[in-house]
Amino acid sequence: MKAANYYQIRVEKAIEYISESFLSGKIPTLDSISSAAGLSKYHFHRVFKLVTGETLQQIMGRIKLSKAAINLAKDNLTITEAAIIAGFESSQSLAKALKRECSVTATELKNDSERLSETLTYLSLPSPNKTGIAQLSIELTSLEPFSYLAVPTEGAYPDLNQVYHQLFNTVGDPLAVRAILGIPDCNAECLQGDSAIFDCGLLLTEGLVVSGNETIEKSLSGGSFVRVQHVGTYDGLDRILDYVYEGLLSQEDVCLADNRCLFHYLDDPEEVAESSLRTDIYIPVALEPA
Repeated sequence: MKAANYYQIRVEKAIEYISESFLSGKIPTLDSISSAAGLSKYHFHRVFKLVTGETLQQIMGRIKLSKAAINLAKDNLTITEAAIIAGFESSQSLAKALKRECSVTATELKNDSERLSETLTYLSLPSPNKTGIAQLSIELTSLEPFSYLAVPTEGAYPDLNQVYHQLFNTVGDPLAVRAILGIPDCNAECLQGDSAIFDCGLLLTEGLVVSGNETIEKSLSGGSFVRVQHVGTYDGLDRILDYVYEGLLSQEDVCLADNRCLFHYLDDPEEVAESSLRTDIYIPVALEPA
């Protein structure tokens, strides 16, 4: 089975679970959705968006609106009741969502069955901006488990120069640094999200022990990875990361493994022009879908 088909099935299961949850009056969580889909928590958001062309939040919003629209067709429910049952906080929040997404009011839907039918059809359609599965040349490799010195950040990417300076100052001897690393939260919708976690890291000479006020020792599990090299500004890594995921979805008998991604920065931005900066991107994989 191609990974693209495998993940299509997984995402369809996620959407089915979301729909069933809303119909039963429950609001699904990310953990429950990824578990129902059988997808790794480390990659769920990005895979979901690549397969559907929409973020998880956008899909959940459309499903909530569909449920509200169905409720509006019921004569025994007021607009406020239809909104609350669908998971909206109030009729006003439903009104804003309908206006934004469908350019229609709740009153119009309740009083016009034809308009209601058109809106339900619109809400059921996939996003017109659905991303196609791109081809990308990738290399299969493996990594041994390793530990690294890290400073975790939240919502700071890509402005991390000072953090890396702090790491080097903590180590003291630049010759003790074997590699400059970045460990992104690939499950974030984008690397630059306000809550996106990003570990700035250094791989040190074996046996060297370093401690600092804000540094901690972390580890990355080994295993199989696909690697692709990006040349250019670090600001472009989010887009390239999507391309790598798209490339994976076009491969036969490959699926994402339950492990974190890795950036290996090969050049010093103080010595190499931004357009020539090389970054090896590693994404964990298993050779056969489970």
